[in-house]
Amino acid sequence: MLDKTSNIPLYLQIANIIKENILSKKYFYGQKLPSLRYLCKEFGVNISTVTNALKLLQDQGFVKAVRNVGYFISYSEKDDISSFEDFISQNIPKNAIDFASGNLPYSLYPIDEFKHSLDIVINKFGASAFDYIENKNSPLIEYLLENYLKSQNIYCKLENIIIVSGAQQGIEIVSKSFLKPGDKILIENPTYFGAYSTFRSMHLDIDDFPTGNIEFLEYKMKRFKPKALYIIPFSQNPTGFTYSIDELKWIYELSYKNNVFIIEDDFFSDVNIFDDVNFMPIKSIDYKEIVFYVKSFSRLLMPALRLGFVISPSNLSEDVAFLKWTTDISTSLFIQLSFTEFLNRYYAIHLNRIKEYIKPKYNLFLNTILKNSYYIPQKPTGIFSVVSTKNLNAISLYNTLKQYNIYVSPYNLFYHNINNSNFIRLSFMNTEIKDIVNGLHTIFEIIKNFQ
Repeated sequence: MLDKTSNIPLYLQIANIIKENILSKKYFYGQKLPSLRYLCKEFGVNISTVTNALKLLQDQGFVKAVRNVGYFISYSEKDDISSFEDFISQNIPKNAIDFASGNLPYSLYPIDEFKHSLDIVINKFGASAFDYIENKNSPLIEYLLENYLKSQNIYCKLENIIIVSGAQQGIEIVSKSFLKPGDKILIENPTYFGAYSTFRSMHLDIDDFPTGNIEFLEYKMKRFKPKALYIIPFSQNPTGFTYSIDELKWIYELSYKNNVFIIEDDFFSDVNIFDDVNFMPIKSIDYKEIVFYVKSFSRLLMPALRLGFVISPSNLSEDVAFLKWTTDISTSLFIQLSFTEFLNRYYAIHLNRIKEYIKPKYNLFLNTILKNSYYIPQKPTGIFSVVSTKNLNAISLYNTLKQYNIYVSPYNLFYHNINNSNFIRLSFMNTEIKDIVNGLHTIFEIIKNFQ
C-alpha cells in the first residue's frame, strides 16, 4: 500500500512495489503488466505518477514498453545468473581497468619467500611431507595455537582447530555440523555470494538484515529466532564495512541471549591500515563458545593455496573434524608444513608490504568516490566499496563498462534475492594508481548520463 504521508515520492513507492512483485516472482518474465488505467485505480493516483514509476522501472531494466500494447516484464533472474556465470568464467584482459578483483596483484605474491619455505620443508622432511596427516598431528595447528592466535587474543584448545582448504570449505562443514534443511540463518545483505550459495544448497531458511544495521539485526533475531548468524566483521564483502568493537560485543551478547550460533568469516583483518579503527575478532570474546571462527589466508597470499582454518565450539569440534575428513580426508601436509615455515619467517614482512601497497590506493580511491558524491552506505575500511548506480540497473552498467574495458562486480554476485539491484562493488587491489581516477570518472559519467 502507498503511504501518502511519506517523504518518499509516490511514483518511487509504486516502482518499488512493482519491483518487489517481480523479484518475488509474483510477476514473471514476459508477463504483461495491467493497463495504466487499472494501475491508476489500484494505487489511487493520476496517470503521470504511474507513468513516471514505469519509466523508472524501464531505465532499471525491469520492464519494457511496447508501443500501442503496454508494459511487459523484461527482468529475468536467468539474466542475472547468466551475468554471474559470465563474470566468474571471464579472463579480464591485461590492459583493462580492473575494479572487480579483490586478490593481490601478481607482483605482491610472495613467490621467493614461499619457494624458500618449500625448499626447507623438502630438505627437512623429505618424502614424509607428502603423506596424509591427521588433524590432531598438524604442525600448523600447533603454530597457530602458540603464536598466531595469541596475537589475535584468541585462546582455544588444540582439538577445536581444524585446517581447511579455504574459507568456502570451512563455511560448508561448519554449517553442516549443526544446521539442517529448514533451519533459519541470518545473513548480511549484501554478503559474500559463496556463503549464500552454501546456505541455499543446504535448503536453509535464509533471512537477512542490512549490513551494519544492528538495530534491524536485533529485530530479526528476536522476531524470527534464527539458529545461526553469518557475519563478516572486518572489511565486509562487498561493502567494506567494519563493525566497531562495541557493536561486536553487543552482537555477541544478543546472539548468546537468543541461542544463536555465530559463523564469523575473517579473510582480511590481518591488514588493518587505519589508525582510527580498532578491531578484534568476535571469537576473542567467545566465553560461552557460540562462535565458529572461519579464517582464510587465500586472499592475503596466493588463492591457489586454498588454506585456512576453523575454530569450533568444543561441543561441536568432533562433528566439524569428521565432516572435514569425509570431504577430502585432509588438507595437504606439504602445504601445511610450508605455510608454517612461511608464517614463522616471512608473514609479518609480507603483511607490511601489503599495507604499504594498499594505503595510498585506498586514500585516492575513497577520496575520488566521495568527491563525486556517490553514495556509500558506510565508510569502507578495507579493499571493497559499494557504489550506487542510481536509477541504472547494475547488470546494464556492468555490460556497458566492459565496452570501455572497465570491469566491476555487479550486485547479483552478492545476493540473488536482493531488493536493490542498483549497486556495484569496486576494489582497487588490481587497479593501477594512474587508472583509479580515470576509471571512476568514466563509471560516474555513465551513471550520470542515465539519470
